[in-house]
Amino acid sequence: MLFHARHRRGTYPLAATSAYPVLLKWVLAAVLALIVLYVVGSFVLRVFGVGNPIRHEKVTLHVEGRDAVSVSLDGGDIQRAQDGMKLYPGDRVTTGANTHATLLFFDGSMVRLDQKTDLTVAKSAFGSRQSELELELQQGKMWVATPPKKSFTGAIVRTVRTPMTTFALPAETEAVLSALEAYVYSADGSGIEVEVLSSDLDSIFIGEGQKWILPSTEDIGNDLYAYRSPLDPGAIRMPLVEESRVRRTIVTKQASQTAAATDGGVEGGFLRVRSPANAAKLTSGTVKVEGSFGEGVASIKVNEYFAVLDAEKKTFSQELALPTGTESFDIRIAALDSAGEILEEVLRNVTREFKAPDAPTITSPAKQGQTYRTQTQEFVLRGGSPAGAVGIIVNDYRLQLFSPSKGEWSYLASTRLGNFIQGENIFSVVAIDDAGNKSEPAVLKIILGEGTEGVIAEGQASSAAPVTETPAELPNNAPLKPGSLVVTGPTAGTAHTATGSEFLIEGTTIPETASVWVNDYELQLYVDGKTFWNYIANTEYGNLKRGKNVYVIVTRNARNEILDKLEYTVTYNP
Repeated sequence: MLFHARHRRGTYPLAATSAYPVLLKWVLAAVLALIVLYVVGSFVLRVFGVGNPIRHEKVTLHVEGRDAVSVSLDGGDIQRAQDGMKLYPGDRVTTGANTHATLLFFDGSMVRLDQKTDLTVAKSAFGSRQSELELELQQGKMWVATPPKKSFTGAIVRTVRTPMTTFALPAETEAVLSALEAYVYSADGSGIEVEVLSSDLDSIFIGEGQKWILPSTEDIGNDLYAYRSPLDPGAIRMPLVEESRVRRTIVTKQASQTAAATDGGVEGGFLRVRSPANAAKLTSGTVKVEGSFGEGVASIKVNEYFAVLDAEKKTFSQELALPTGTESFDIRIAALDSAGEILEEVLRNVTREFKAPDAPTITSPAKQGQTYRTQTQEFVLRGGSPAGAVGIIVNDYRLQLFSPSKGEWSYLASTRLGNFIQGENIFSVVAIDDAGNKSEPAVLKIILGEGTEGVIAEGQASSAAPVTETPAELPNNAPLKPGSLVVTGPTAGTAHTATGSEFLIEGTTIPETASVWVNDYELQLYVDGKTFWNYIANTEYGNLKRGKNVYVIVTRNARNEILDKLEYTVTYNP
């Protein structure tokens, strides 16, 4: 039998096909699927608040004026607003020709609507990690103030949208906003971020003491900063701003009284704060927050710290250090469940009263305020300490051997130690109490050099002391030229925060000015008719102290009549 070989017909590979291209395709497909799943999942989680539990917060509305303030709740019909009513996201407020409205938000922010203004609360959401506040200003003008960073736990995004612009508000903002204008009186960091919706230009920042006015959204050029300029006297004295500041004081006081009456959140049974009381006045540098909590509470957060819990007694406590130089301090206490979601929250505001100790005295080798000359290379400074002092600081060095019970101190100055040199030496002596408050300095100037040894000059009056006519004898009329006096530095406007021990307050006035007075002291270097002036604030002069300093500035004409008057507040935080 004959056998014939079978032949395969058609094409076939000469070698086995590699599996790697197929595997690579499956790997790429899996990676792509994971990316899509992550993006979609993140979006869904963000929408439903997973990972950042959110709670829609109410907004309290206060009305004022002769005509009615109108509201539309959740897109419904327009109705007359009631004072104290609660609004939620989607609700709209409109004011008439003779009305204003104030809105108080969960984070402590406050908005006051001018006449003929239309505003919608788009978002008011509190999240355990990030919160959001968004307003839509359809028409008119609004004044807004946001609290300091320390007053609110967690991150928060505050946005005001108009048909033409978007404003992003930082902490400590005080501003007046409309569709094409922004007047910024204070703002943390770089200021308010502004975006023009019809432009491809990058957003810009409007800082403290500046205004931004855009004539229109057409032909705006390539530089949005070209429309930014310093606040002028008219903007500083804008009626909406002055009225809103008064309104803020009234509304804040009402809110504090309400919080005190309800004992800070016993509603719901999750949280009760025993101390501190709301509006408590403290003299120490720390405050202890204590209270009790109910069932379902897993943790208590006091500002950014988790409190110590006693699970058996259902109590909590946490001690906070108050920021140096801060007079008013907000404490936010939140009860959280096991998922980190807020069950109940209480806000306490406390005030720290700065009671600085008396200044120490210098008795040897001369008295404070004097100038002493010597050829001695080494000597001991001596003096007395005030009651309540727990420490003495000489030129930033805290004496290690000081004993409060003795009521005296000593300090070795020597060329060998490097704390005494040829020429002029300034020794500034400060007392400190147990709360960390520092006294005004006692200053002695010692000259190491040739000449007669001993006191060569007595103490001179500080720049805060009047050297000419007594202000009580001068006219006390209403300002004849209101708005003519302006402070341009160190921060333009009416307020400044300082860290240095010396700075220059300066500003402008009008040619009719014959004299400029600061806290009843007539500026000696000011020349009649000049349109600019300046004043030195210095801790050594005694006209700058820790905490709040108010400088009352007055300009007078040749007949000593008041031309203008303003107050400039400096918070000194060394």
